[in-house]
Amino acid sequence: MNSNQAGNQIIPVGNLVKIKTPTVTPSIFDGKGDIEEFIRDYNLACSLNQWPDLFKINYLSLYLKGPAKILHDNEIRSKAINTWAEVENILRKFYVPVGNNDRLEYEMLTRKQFPTETSEEYCQAKINLINKYDPNMGEDRKVKLLLYGLLPDLIAKIVCMGSNNTIEELRQNIRKTDLANYMVNVRVKGFERHAIEPQAPVVLPNHVNAIYE
Repeated sequence: MNSNQAGNQIIPVGNLVKIKTPTVTPSIFDGKGDIEEFIRDYNLACSLNQWPDLFKINYLSLYLKGPAKILHDNEIRSKAINTWAEVENILRKFYVPVGNNDRLEYEMLTRKQFPTETSEEYCQAKINLINKYDPNMGEDRKVKLLLYGLLPDLIAKIVCMGSNNTIEELRQNIRKTDLANYMVNVRVKGFERHAIEPQAPVVLPNHVNAIYE
């Protein structure tokens, strides 16, 4: 028995059961955004949709508009480009900005932790910039860049904590420091309010609880 009813998630086909997955719609590129981000997202959508390279090439124009669509007509469709690698190269040739590598390096080196930003938010943002600039950067270099971008009081504490040889070791030390700062703040603020109001139970953040698990 074959079945393919719209809206069903499980579709029996003969003696097999196939899971119906949604079609993922790629984002639209108009020539003004980050071409690397568009290529990455388009490749991911095509992979999830199980589109072969021929489909990726033929469907691409549907997800381009403005100058990018004109470029596609002039440089891809009219020249009958038939490999996805060639298509990616053409898109990068025209849409990676001049001096892009220098810009990425500058953003990576100058990215510091903001006073209102959590340590984990900073680490994720910094790692993202590092990977954009140099996906093959060595672990020791990544650790130094992450460490030197932290808030000054965190740096002073973390460098005294021993091993920071890997990103995971550094992040573990950051979590320990965050926990220590949290406990100090709770203690100080608790004493300040003790005489005028009862203290509510302290709920530790998730990353603090994780240290004890």
